[in-house]
Amino acid sequence: REMPRVALTILASFPPHAAEGINTAELHPQRKDTLLHLLCGREHFDAQVAELFSNLLLASHWSVHVQTNDIGQNFCHIAAARRNCWLLSHAISTNPSLAQLYCQKDSAGWTPLALLARHLRAKGLALQ
Repeated sequence: REMPRVALTILASFPPHAAEGINTAELHPQRKDTLLHLLCGREHFDAQVAELFSNLLLASHWSVHVQTNDIGQNFCHIAAARRNCWLLSHAISTNPSLAQLYCQKDSAGWTPLALLARHLRAKGLALQ
């Protein structure tokens, strides 16, 4: 539970654009997830994780935003599968050019918006 606070401290101490800054483009060696993917997939998404996500989204390059993992999912697919509407709304509000990610199909043919609708229906939360 303390990891987001530690990550925020590391991010503040080693800003991505500094010579010794963190690498926001780092990928998980097997799944090819970015840090954005990993944050979107967190089961416990609180204010500190939201702050960390916001900071990383602003600090990372466009290539990180559009990076897909080994099953063709961008970070929006992960947020949609977790039904994280705040994250989806915040991302597009922060950077409207991310709208194209919401229509991008993964290797199974799902877009983030279709995944969100599917998961909301499964929980009985979607409009009929």
